[in-house]
Amino acid sequence: MTFRRFIFCFLSVLLVAGCTDTGSSTEPSTPKDVAPPKPVAELAAELRKQDEELSRLRGELIGVWRTEFSTFIKTQGRFQRPLTQLYEKIGYRPFFALDETLDEKSFLALTTFLQGIGEHGIDPESYTLETLETLAKGYREVSAELNDTTETLDQRSQADPTEGQLVQLLREGLPEQLEEALQNRKLSDDQLGSVSAIVDIETQRIQAERDRRGQLARLDALMLRNTMQVLLDFRLVKRAHPFQSLEHLNRAPDYYADKLVRMMFPSELPTVADAEDSSGADATGTPEKKEKAKPLPPLPHLSRDLDPQADLAGFLAAQEPHIPLYGAMKKALIDYRVLAERAKEDPPPKLPSRRSSLKVGSRGPLVKKLKKRLLFEGYYNPTEKEWKKTVCSDDDDACEETRTLALHDRYDAILEHAVREYQTTHQLDGDGKLTIGTISSLNRSFAHRVKQLELGLLRYRESQINEDRPDVYLRVNIPEFRVALWADKSMVRSHSVVVGNNKLVTNVRKKVVGYLNRTTMFKAAVQSVVVNPYWRVPSRIKKTELDLELIDTPDFYERNRYEIRSSASGAESVRQMPGDDNALGRVKINFPNPYAIYMHDTPSKGTFKKTIRAQSHGCMRLKDPLDLAQFLLSRDESISEARFQTILEEKKEKTLSLKTPIPIYVEYNVTSVDEAGRPMFLSDIYRYDQGYFRGELPVVEKFQLAPYKQGKKIPFEEIVQVRPP
Repeated sequence: MTFRRFIFCFLSVLLVAGCTDTGSSTEPSTPKDVAPPKPVAELAAELRKQDEELSRLRGELIGVWRTEFSTFIKTQGRFQRPLTQLYEKIGYRPFFALDETLDEKSFLALTTFLQGIGEHGIDPESYTLETLETLAKGYREVSAELNDTTETLDQRSQADPTEGQLVQLLREGLPEQLEEALQNRKLSDDQLGSVSAIVDIETQRIQAERDRRGQLARLDALMLRNTMQVLLDFRLVKRAHPFQSLEHLNRAPDYYADKLVRMMFPSELPTVADAEDSSGADATGTPEKKEKAKPLPPLPHLSRDLDPQADLAGFLAAQEPHIPLYGAMKKALIDYRVLAERAKEDPPPKLPSRRSSLKVGSRGPLVKKLKKRLLFEGYYNPTEKEWKKTVCSDDDDACEETRTLALHDRYDAILEHAVREYQTTHQLDGDGKLTIGTISSLNRSFAHRVKQLELGLLRYRESQINEDRPDVYLRVNIPEFRVALWADKSMVRSHSVVVGNNKLVTNVRKKVVGYLNRTTMFKAAVQSVVVNPYWRVPSRIKKTELDLELIDTPDFYERNRYEIRSSASGAESVRQMPGDDNALGRVKINFPNPYAIYMHDTPSKGTFKKTIRAQSHGCMRLKDPLDLAQFLLSRDESISEARFQTILEEKKEKTLSLKTPIPIYVEYNVTSVDEAGRPMFLSDIYRYDQGYFRGELPVVEKFQLAPYKQGKKIPFEEIVQVRPP
């Protein structure tokens, strides 16, 4: 019995004292105030038809992500491979929009970082900042359109409850007993006109959602592409390394695709223990017999705490080199770009490129030119006497007091100091005189200085220090002729060094000619200090130098305390006994490497007085080596100072091992920053910078001897054997 019949019977009982539902053919008459049900057949048919179409449109939304991502990725050139790999990994869903809406915080972080990309000396053309902002604008417009259509439906639903019922049915899905549901909701064929209007708006809403997802997919993929470009520029690609530069830079995204994808998920990177375990060796270094999966290539050090999806700003900032000099160099680049622009409008005076006799006490117009040139770069500060003031009388209201520069033409002590400062920061002999070398440096364009600073920043980004990011390390900068010990981003101490010379020499035994004495760029780890070392003379030096000395001085070996030793095979070798006159001095710092290079003391102390110190055969001679050796051992708590002195006085060779090896990096950077924060422009002693600017990388240092004599420079390749520790 329906509720309506129940009410009818209840009223009848009250009126005639009885009502039964016997199923007889006599039906009670319908009260005049209860209207019969209205027809709903046409409404139900229309709803089913429209619901089928809307369901089809909604179904297409599911595949929009894959379609839009795949289509857009195909337009991204060499980034197609890493982008495809990453989106396959996450099931073709947005990377930076975990809730499928634009993460405005991540977008702001990326665009802000890219706006300052030029400050790193990186060409902004490698990035698509303008396109990112255009896509973001389009995304926001489509999102606003989606909100408008949704709001329109909501407003219609609130204004007309019957339309609200239709909207609810179309959104939630039609029930199987649609006609009954329509009658229960008091809907009828009278609402057919409303269905059409509602479906039109809902179709617009679904299309707007489709467009929104398409815009978001393109924006998300482009954000990811730019983030990957940051990783390439700051952590992976080598453009300026003399020997490891990538030959085809446009292929970098494809070449580093696997690394790029893995770097976007720092939390999934293997731990150090995992990496060592995957190498196929046990704790003793003995290869295991069972086969293991091929280890993944090493990745730049990444903090697991920085997730680009959660904190893109922190992730991007972490890619910058954690080298204190890098920030100072960025500031120097900004300053010199300003100078370069000023020089276009108001060029500084050019000095005559001839030998000058200017010195303290000299006078003349050349002195004024020199002052103006140094003033332009900030090295010379005019004295008060060189400022001409305009004096105004009290009754002259139109007069304005001004100062006009009127430089004196005398070479005084102030100018000499300014010249010395300039010479110091440009690796010139700091004698305070206007030498030819100083004139040549002063006449260098500021545009060239900008290029040098940009290259310097690039070399820091390519540094293995930036890759490894150790807390404590030694860094040798070859052109600076200096080694510095860094701990927790502070320079603890530094020492002058002598590096390999740049002479073109011949090795007849290997049939090679080239720059064989250049100190090689590499990284290693300081493992031990050798006190009172023997100098085991390399065969090349024995034949090309010592044996020639024997011709003029037969007792050369005896006088210089060399001894000849013979091996079991009969081969002879020469070594020099420990002592003050030993070529290695009193101490040697060992860091095993494939090039047999180390740092050592030297009896030739006068070399350290020279500004340009490229004079060795490849190893690095160290100033105050005992201080550094003792500091390393004391810091490591390997040996006491008193014990070190005792061993030193014994004059017997002894190797002292460090408990914790210290990384050492031998690098090449022609630009640096001094302790006062002033940029330094050093000598390009090996001409690696020239090779970069001329597009002649990688550098060729060795050539086959016979073709070279005939005028043909055919590279010589040599397999270098790593010496055991």
